[in-house]
Amino acid sequence: MTGWIRKGVLCGLLIVAPIISLAACGHAAGEGSDVSTTGPTQGVVVEVGAASYATSDTIAVTVRNDLGVSIIATDHQTSCTIVQLQMQVNGAWQNQGGCALGIATRQVPLAAGSNTAVSVSPSAGQIKANPWPAGSYRVAFTYRASAATDASETVYSAPFTVK
Repeated sequence: MTGWIRKGVLCGLLIVAPIISLAACGHAAGEGSDVSTTGPTQGVVVEVGAASYATSDTIAVTVRNDLGVSIIATDHQTSCTIVQLQMQVNGAWQNQGGCALGIATRQVPLAAGSNTAVSVSPSAGQIKANPWPAGSYRVAFTYRASAATDASETVYSAPFTVK
C-alpha cells in the first residue's frame, strides 16, 4: 500500500508542479511589461553623449546596467544596434532609422555593472544614408531580465536636439 500512495503523491506533484509554474510565469510576465516607462528603471540608465548633434553626426549612447544581474537586449534597432532612436513628431515619439542588413536578430547580454557604448549613425545599417531630420530626440532601450521571459522594460534617455 505504501508504494502505491507514494507513487500517487509523486504523480500528483508531476501534474500540479507545471501548472503552478505556468501560473507563476504568467504573473511574472505581466509585471514590468509596461514599455512606456520613463527614466532609469531599477538601475538601468541610458545616457546620450551631448545635448545636441548635427543632422549627419553619429550619436554617442551609453547603456549602464547598475542592476546586480545581467540583462538581455536585442539588436536590429536603429543602426542595427541595441537602442532605438526616437524623434518627437506632432507630440508623439516615432522610431528613426532601422536595420536593413537582412540578418537574424541577436540577443545581446549586458553584464551586471557594465557600461555599453553604442554609436547610432544615420548611415549604419541602411541601404541609403539619410541624415537625421532636425528636431527633438531621445533614445529608447528595451531589455529583459532573462531569456526565459517575454516581460520587458524600456528606459529612455533625456531629450536632446538634432540641428
